[in-house]
Amino acid sequence: MALWVIFAVIGWPGELDTCTLPGGNCYCEAYPPGPVAVKQPSNTWSGLFAAIAGLVILFIADRDRLAGPRAGETTPMIAGGLYPVMYGAVTTFLGPGAMFFHAGLTRFGGWMDNHSMVLYVSFLLLYDASRLFRFDTNNFLFVIAFAAANVLFGGLIWFVQGSGTIIFAILAGLAVSVQIVILLARPWGLERHFLPWLLLALISFTVATVVWRLTWTGAPLCDPQSPIQGHFIWHLLAMAATPFLLFFYLRDEARA
Repeated sequence: MALWVIFAVIGWPGELDTCTLPGGNCYCEAYPPGPVAVKQPSNTWSGLFAAIAGLVILFIADRDRLAGPRAGETTPMIAGGLYPVMYGAVTTFLGPGAMFFHAGLTRFGGWMDNHSMVLYVSFLLLYDASRLFRFDTNNFLFVIAFAAANVLFGGLIWFVQGSGTIIFAILAGLAVSVQIVILLARPWGLERHFLPWLLLALISFTVATVVWRLTWTGAPLCDPQSPIQGHFIWHLLAMAATPFLLFFYLRDEARA
């Protein structure tokens, strides 16, 4: 956030995002043409929801760490170690990522926003892989794989225009598919439960996606002057509530 404050103070230098071009989609909220600290207040400050959700997750992880290991417990998300801390961190980063974009509407801010979402969903996929293929005890391998994947994703998002949305959509689709397999087949004895946390997360994300699409620039529910934008609701439900609910879904896990 210190870097965000510096950029805000100096007026968000750098190339503008393509959403500012004629026909572009900066998610409806009106913005002034010149340099200001925060161009889209509603879309920017609502990014704090994700940051708060992530910080609460980190608090829970620290509480688990202080409580010590539970007898017979093998679920990493309850152990207070690397995995809940990384999950809390990538959730927290969703907030500043969105705030970098909406405050300045620059290409760099757009990259931060997009990459923050890819960081989150790629963590989910790699965590599931570590549980399914039983390398979750190898923290070094997990961190190296996560870092390598996201250096690749970050480069693609920066250099290949429009690739960020495609990468996120593919990863998100894979993440949903993996959950279906786990719920139905319980591979290698890994057992998770659809109710209540995953159902609530799906409802939250579905509502958020509908609002997100209906409040694009020029969409039926777009009101550029509204103090509460549709993207505000997207940030609240998709980037804060959904990851928070999924954290409890991942904690509600057992291995037969």
